[in-house]
Amino acid sequence: AGLIMLSTAFIIMGSLNVYTPGDAHISDMQLKQLGSDALLMMDTPDYRHEKSTLRDIVEAVEAGGAGATTAIGNFKVEFENQLKKGTGSAEIVDSIMYNATIYYRDGNSIENLELGDSDSEISRQPAISTGRLILIEDHWGAKKVYRVEVRLWRK
Repeated sequence: AGLIMLSTAFIIMGSLNVYTPGDAHISDMQLKQLGSDALLMMDTPDYRHEKSTLRDIVEAVEAGGAGATTAIGNFKVEFENQLKKGTGSAEIVDSIMYNATIYYRDGNSIENLELGDSDSEISRQPAISTGRLILIEDHWGAKKVYRVEVRLWRK
């Protein structure tokens, strides 16, 4: 009888692992923070009175033409460099896929401009979204708000 009681106590104590719902989403939170940090660093100018890299990219893409194509390439390179700086590992960055879009209001409609993606197929992995608002003033003093939104997921 003592052996049965001891075995029962051992089984009960061994099965008391409690998993909280947040445990399953820690990697998603880390991925969102990594994307937010990359956008923040791209929107931080090197010197006080300069424009940020992200602002230059948004202005060039919005203007269109050949400069837009170059700006989209610059976004890809800079965003992936910031991801590498945030993780310290190219291996982790290589497992992160993304799709970036600029949204803005034009009259009564919302327009979007594609910033490109990480040259990957769409995955069934859950994606998270993060973004950054950018205020740009044109030559006539009119201000326009842009949202650079990035969807991130793992391979």
